[in-house]
Amino acid sequence: MKIRIALILLMAIGVNYAQNTQDSIVKTYHLGEVEITGFKIEEVPMPQITKIDYWDLRKADAPDLAQLQKNIPSGRIRTNSRGESILFLRGAGERQLGLFFDGVPYNVPWDNRFDLTFLPLDVVGEISVSQNASSVLYGANVLGGAVNINTYERSTNGSNGSISFSGSNSETYSGSGSFDWKKDNFNFTAAAAYLDSKGSILPGNSPLELQSQDRDAKYITNTQRKRFSLFSRGEWWFNESSKTGLSINFVTGSKGVAPETHVATADARLWRYPEWNRLTVSSNSKFRLTKKFDLSTVIWLDNFGQKIETYSDLTFSSVTESQQDKDLTFGGRASLGYSINEHHSLLAVINYSSTAHNEKILNALGGQTSDLDYSQNFLSSGLEYSYRYEGFSILGGGVFDLSMINKTGAFAEYGNTSASAPGVFASAAWEVSPGWEVFAGFTYRNRFPSLRESFSGALNRFKANPDLKPEKGTLTDFGVKFGRNGLTLKLSGFYNIYSDLISQIRLTAAQDAQRRRMRINLADATIIGSELVFEYKPSSFIAISGNLTYMDARGKSDGVVEDKLDNKPEVLGGVTIELKPVNRIGISLESEFTGKQVETNPDKPAEKIEIAGSAVFNFRISYSLVAAGFSGDVFVRVNNIFDHYRIYQLGLIEPGRSIAGGISIKL
Repeated sequence: MKIRIALILLMAIGVNYAQNTQDSIVKTYHLGEVEITGFKIEEVPMPQITKIDYWDLRKADAPDLAQLQKNIPSGRIRTNSRGESILFLRGAGERQLGLFFDGVPYNVPWDNRFDLTFLPLDVVGEISVSQNASSVLYGANVLGGAVNINTYERSTNGSNGSISFSGSNSETYSGSGSFDWKKDNFNFTAAAAYLDSKGSILPGNSPLELQSQDRDAKYITNTQRKRFSLFSRGEWWFNESSKTGLSINFVTGSKGVAPETHVATADARLWRYPEWNRLTVSSNSKFRLTKKFDLSTVIWLDNFGQKIETYSDLTFSSVTESQQDKDLTFGGRASLGYSINEHHSLLAVINYSSTAHNEKILNALGGQTSDLDYSQNFLSSGLEYSYRYEGFSILGGGVFDLSMINKTGAFAEYGNTSASAPGVFASAAWEVSPGWEVFAGFTYRNRFPSLRESFSGALNRFKANPDLKPEKGTLTDFGVKFGRNGLTLKLSGFYNIYSDLISQIRLTAAQDAQRRRMRINLADATIIGSELVFEYKPSSFIAISGNLTYMDARGKSDGVVEDKLDNKPEVLGGVTIELKPVNRIGISLESEFTGKQVETNPDKPAEKIEIAGSAVFNFRISYSLVAAGFSGDVFVRVNNIFDHYRIYQLGLIEPGRSIAGGISIKL
């Protein structure tokens, strides 16, 4: 009911502006971007892909990807008990999704996921979301969809610089600067960004019974964070059809982890990440070999490290244990496209990656109690066929994935083992008449258990299970798309079946004296839903856009039928109404809503606890700066206007009202 009322109010209020001016020098950097499926004559834009463009990203005022839930259809971003902001898509979990940055896999292979708060958006020009896994370019372990993050570059000769600053009532301050330059066949981009936050605001109406949280405090316990990032890329075109590029992406930071408020402090995670570093170097190339053949390659070297400290109490003054993780990954992708004729084309792809992980455990005195090495290789090969003729498109292919585990830490007997899994996919789209298009797709893929899931104890909170099997998923979707007279609608239905899902159980005292958790292949899931994506621009003064998803998630857990699965909201969505009442001034109102969901009662595993749905409203007002030699934007934004208390996972509070302002200038 709250969500329905929120939607009615939102439609009635209608304030935001439509920024029509497009910067002609900016385009999205697609060199090595994995969403491009190799259609060298004419790319086949399958309707299952949703794109968030440069201007929508700038108007979100988001310091990182973790703030973009309302922009992603069927997407849900929440913070887990490890303090990581992670993405779910149509109910698929973060380990089941592929995350790519300029074509380079960005999930850390050790755990096959990534904390989105460490992915700044300063140089991002476009985000595309594929709600299935219909591409041979993704490689192994992409089961439920993919998110492709692409940086921008100049399209004309010349140079530009930009700077931006912002601050908020949460004492969160950020600044960034960028420079781009193009001279004939050479293109260069560089950027730096910094963020320092005292924490997330505690909602004013938080319940009295919260554990590990002072209700009189300004901030949610232990949510402070810092981040610094550097990015640079150079690109050289040999001719109109051949080019090569080199990118360097560096991010460093630290953050705290909010303890769960529904359990006693002694049972909560009292963690901090005092060190977090990642350096990725990649090279992307594309060559026209003949009139029929094109070759694209991507190679990357990824160096990741973090330190986790666990503390004895809420003063966070005494470290009881710490963990130091180091990951080194090398990988590459080669894709060979063959144009059969103007309608038919083939794409053959090989993906390979090799990763090594070291985990050191130190006690309270700094003495080393464990030093374990893990390593794994992935090989994925596939062939893809595409066809397009007079509004009719077909895409289909198959993949074969291979996982080769070498070092397994304390479980040496499981080393030097391998597993393989096939995958197939097919999609079709047909423009039945001007403005009307129907589409359908089918995907079957597997995901191998990560090394951490199988072999790590997570600072003694888990008992390892080396016998985990791959997860399996069959994804089916179908729908219709309409576009005419400023109105675009896409209505989709989806039917996704997952089996051998990896879930957590709490061991009994007879099974484990410490009653730790353990991951097992416990669950099956069937997720049925519908998704609406819409945009309406009746004039240059007003625009309405948004998305709405309904999901019914059922399954089995340890043979017991469950009518509702954990952390699968019935409703997800976001709406933005835009209005530009006078020249240079824009006002906006946004809504982000999440339906009710359930989660297993930690004290009574046979019971479910219902988590209430929520609707959050945001407001933004901006003024465009235009003068000889520069342009810019000044804004004030209020997120969670009504300071609404909400949780997306038991015991983990979402931020209260925040008021931010900032300025960006382009020279």
